[in-house]
Amino acid sequence: MKILHTEWIRTKGGQAMRVLEDMQIIRELGHTPILACRKESWLFEEAKRREFEVYAVPFGHLANPKPYLAMFQLIRRKNIDIVHTHSSKDSYPATYAAKLLGKKVVRSRHIELTKKPGHLFRLADAIVTTGEIIRQELISFAIEPEKIVSIPTCPDSRLFHPTAERRTNFRKAHAIGDNAMVIGTMAGAGQRKRGWALVEMMEEIVNRNPKSLLLIAGDSRGDAAEKLETSIRERGLTNHVKFIGYVAPEEFLDAIDIYACPSEKEGLPQALMQAMMMGKACLSTNVGSISELNTEENLLLVDKEDLSGFAKLMSALVSDEERVKKLGRKNREIAMKNFNYDVMKRKTETLYNTLAAKETNKNSFGKSDA
Repeated sequence: MKILHTEWIRTKGGQAMRVLEDMQIIRELGHTPILACRKESWLFEEAKRREFEVYAVPFGHLANPKPYLAMFQLIRRKNIDIVHTHSSKDSYPATYAAKLLGKKVVRSRHIELTKKPGHLFRLADAIVTTGEIIRQELISFAIEPEKIVSIPTCPDSRLFHPTAERRTNFRKAHAIGDNAMVIGTMAGAGQRKRGWALVEMMEEIVNRNPKSLLLIAGDSRGDAAEKLETSIRERGLTNHVKFIGYVAPEEFLDAIDIYACPSEKEGLPQALMQAMMMGKACLSTNVGSISELNTEENLLLVDKEDLSGFAKLMSALVSDEERVKKLGRKNREIAMKNFNYDVMKRKTETLYNTLAAKETNKNSFGKSDA
């Protein structure tokens, strides 16, 4: 099968990484993955680096006819079997073009809903969510349950496994002491991920444990990043908070002790699942489908509005090394058993094979129009 993924998003992040992981699975299953995205995006260059077939499409304003024509031509020229879309601005032209050409369409929903789902979700033959709670949200809007499948972005245990050497090397490279209790987040400077809230919490945490350190990985460019850096300086935290930009997640997670996810909105964040697989204690807001990872009280969860409660929990955790280790061991055990790459691969294979086997007069994952 030839499976075309489309993505409008420009920056590097969990959603862009999920697209690449989906394409890698398609390749491993013996099918042909193809990508359409914006030429100026991180995804365009990274897909080429990984030797995927990638085409530049000017996704943007929905009234612009160019992406609609480009998608129609690409799907027809490459004889695509299934079109898999990810964001609204690529889903409109990709879905309409695919339907005109009689092709199957998959629509991914990566985070919880912010508004009532539009008609594109009803046009899709299948919908992929990153968690069961998001799936249930869609069902609550009368979208057929049979065509919605939850496939979390599961880490690859071949990559995400703790190693003492990698931990030592990363800490040495970033001048982190062996005895430091390191809190980490891959939130960057984005408002929704709320890395800024962790900076505000560090004043209290440092008072309780002077050896504590916060590492923030992710996008370190633009006005939001400058404001975050200013906040760090003004609070006198330059020795206790480091904003290190993009790094390899497996290296970053090896170096930390506690993973913090104070997000305001999520689906099922890859970074949190990766941290679990790396054997880290994890503290998070209870948003999106994150509670689905808390199968044995292994996560510390707080309401998204309760940042003061988040701070208190984190402050207590940095002073309890034994609890940090215990939670980390439990998280790795659960991740290896329930949230590994092989699970994701099997579910993805079932999705595409089921769609490929359906008759052309059917337009849902589980039943026909009739």
